[in-house]
Amino acid sequence: MGRLELESSAEQRCGLVERGAAEKRRVDPTENAVWTHVAQTDWKALGPAPPLLRGNREFMTRAIRHDSRALKFASLQLKNDHAFVLEAVRLGGEALEHAGDETRGDREIVLEAVRNTGIALRHAYCKSATITTPAIHDREIVHEAVRSDWRALAHCSDVCQDDLAIVLDAVRQDGRALSFASEDARDDREIILEAIRNSKGEAFRFASAKLKDDPAVIRLAAEFDRGAAQGLWPVSETATANHTDDPSQKRWFPACDLPPRTHMKNGRPQYQRYREPMEATEW
Repeated sequence: MGRLELESSAEQRCGLVERGAAEKRRVDPTENAVWTHVAQTDWKALGPAPPLLRGNREFMTRAIRHDSRALKFASLQLKNDHAFVLEAVRLGGEALEHAGDETRGDREIVLEAVRNTGIALRHAYCKSATITTPAIHDREIVHEAVRSDWRALAHCSDVCQDDLAIVLDAVRQDGRALSFASEDARDDREIILEAIRNSKGEAFRFASAKLKDDPAVIRLAAEFDRGAAQGLWPVSETATANHTDDPSQKRWFPACDLPPRTHMKNGRPQYQRYREPMEATEW
């Protein structure tokens, strides 16, 4: 066999090997259709999907567009791909939980995630040495997160929990956010009044000792009748004027569709009065 024939035979063998490897890398169209259907119906079932599909940008893009949390099953390369992760968090901020170490701490990605879902701030940590300022210390990011969801205040740094502007934005949504604020913020009169107003009096217990003795704070809290029965502060004149001994006229607090605690549910939608064990005994 001549030299040219040997070289031609070697090239053919190499071509067959490369073609075989390419065929192995190619996903069967039927299997691709099955996993595409899975991605569109239940993203949590993508775990056993072939690695080739989980590393395929086109396939995973379709998956995250159905539910951004499908990022969990993407390949490590895609999880650290800036553009891909940015698209995922724009669709749903909670996808930040499944981002790679390099992208989870990226400022642009985190800012986009918290704008979409404020509570996603809890996932804004990273192990990358290139990130010098973690997101939980970044006032702009934390402020955006709190504007989106007041609960984000629980996941930011002490410095941000001491920022009066950030805390004020949080308590304007829900006064219970005061429980995550710093001691100095709890000593701010404007914040306390706003928190009490937006929590129906519940935030009074988070106020500083000094503000708990403030007449204006006490008066506002008393309007919601919080603690009046326990003698924590005088009952307001409005509450006294509206007092009645008629059980049918008494207002339940907080306002809801449930009866007072003296009643218990007995099927739907009837309620019956709660009875002590001895009282319910038939003699």
